[in-house]
Amino acid sequence: MVSYINKPYETLNEWTSKNNIELVIEYETSDTIDAGNIIRLDVVEGTPIKDIAKITATVSEGPNYDKIVVVPSMIGWNIDDAVKFIEDNHMINVELKFITSDDNKDIIIDQSKNGDIRRDEKWLITVSLGAKSELPSTVEMIDLTNLSVLRATLWLKRNNIKYELEYEFSDKVNKN
Repeated sequence: MVSYINKPYETLNEWTSKNNIELVIEYETSDTIDAGNIIRLDVVEGTPIKDIAKITATVSEGPNYDKIVVVPSMIGWNIDDAVKFIEDNHMINVELKFITSDDNKDIIIDQSKNGDIRRDEKWLITVSLGAKSELPSTVEMIDLTNLSVLRATLWLKRNNIKYELEYEFSDKVNKN
């Protein structure tokens, strides 16, 4: 048997079906393994197929969004550092607001919350676009395909581009 760790559940399901092996699935949250991928198996890699009647696989449900994260005051941070913190901590309900100000471009000038915040709790970060006189009159659009909503809106807002989000269902692209 080969390793299926961090592989999509479907690939193991196909393999066990072809080899007439019973598959039992358990679920748990994981910050490091994407939702739908296998966290662990109860059969060791290298075990001969003839010795396997049943496999129990633990599949990731993705991060636990009820988890509390201690969020520091980010005032004075560069927005790129804050976005890294947000992504690393799986924060999913952060709104970015960009405004013109006398502060340097891309510096956080306000945030609605800090301290203990649930990963799915809404909070707002206000970021400086710099002085109005320094805003570019034109911006060359980039391809935002395959970026997260957070990364795409960050690019749009820091370039002062008005936009509207539309959502649609997809079997091929992950949520957000």
